[in-house]
Amino acid sequence: MNIYFLGTGAGTEPIKGVNHQSMAIETGGNVYFFDAGDGCARAAHFSGLNLLKTKAVFISHTHMDHVGGLGNLLWNMRKLHSNVDYKGFVCPKTVYIPKISTFDAYMTILKNSEGGYDTLFDVSGVEYSKGSFYIDFSMKVDSFVTKHMQNELSFAFRINCENKTVVYSGDIASVSDLDQAIGDGCNLLVCETAHVSLREVCEYAKQKNAEKLVLTHNGREVLGSRRQSELLASNLFGDGAFVAKDGFVLSL
Repeated sequence: MNIYFLGTGAGTEPIKGVNHQSMAIETGGNVYFFDAGDGCARAAHFSGLNLLKTKAVFISHTHMDHVGGLGNLLWNMRKLHSNVDYKGFVCPKTVYIPKISTFDAYMTILKNSEGGYDTLFDVSGVEYSKGSFYIDFSMKVDSFVTKHMQNELSFAFRINCENKTVVYSGDIASVSDLDQAIGDGCNLLVCETAHVSLREVCEYAKQKNAEKLVLTHNGREVLGSRRQSELLASNLFGDGAFVAKDGFVLSL
């Protein structure tokens, strides 16, 4: 699988060269988005991903730095499909989201825009909760409640794909939020650093037997001292640690 880091910033004010949080996994001929921060559609398109191959979008929680680009992501799928040069089948798209009202609001905006968002492919929303909620021939996704939001509305994901396990933190209140998701270990931990420190994440990932570590959803502290952050991550975790930046692609 190829993992594309389309936005690696936390919910800061606009910072040049840094979109809000979004990651996409390309596998089995399909694309799966994990969070859809502002700018994710353009970043994905110009990274060479085919947006029309998107099968599912998984939203960890509905804060704007994780969902602010969802409308444009769905809109650009329609624009690409209406291109006269495009030929071929486009699979239905499903957005998995903790609060369906957020998806419904975006669909209202899209339907009030050009062409009434008339598409030849289906787009639907599904409200999920904790547990195993998605499986197809390429991927299985389980969700685990984090304490970033109240009322069980923020989640981490455990992703099983191509005989590999990826844990995606979403936003967390402490590294212990990931205990159930990571279990006895994983091939890759993708973890935020805006609400927990880089040091905490690196020490936790090593303790929990993560083989590789990508630090993302980075706040001003990491973004303002990337080189020092990379050195610290390498010293604490080892060579398998990466401080992600927009456009980073990892093959696993």
